[in-house]
Amino acid sequence: MKQEEKEKKIVRLDKYLTYKGLSDYQVVKDTGIGGGTLSGARTGRNDVSVRTIDKIVRRYGDVSRDWLISGQGEMLVGEPVAIDGVAILRAEVDALRAEVAALRAEVHALRSIRA
Repeated sequence: MKQEEKEKKIVRLDKYLTYKGLSDYQVVKDTGIGGGTLSGARTGRNDVSVRTIDKIVRRYGDVSRDWLISGQGEMLVGEPVAIDGVAILRAEVDALRAEVAALRAEVHALRSIRA
């Protein structure tokens, strides 16, 4: 269950970053989080901590802390009932692509260990 939780947090964060058009570099620069924090979460090496989420929420005030942590509620704080569905779908597709890339990296790492 813990691995699933990690993936969900980073996938949700990736959805938000894609929605906002933010790169990892920009987020690291804006929030002061460690450079490997996001890539490490994508590969499963570490988790997106509550401390990291709090830094992101403080810097980008429109994202919901509860949504990032648990997936409950809406992605955006004060989000109107109807928002651009295309942007959300693009964000979801991009987040799924990131998840697939992370899983491919994990498979590659596991094959390396086995060899």
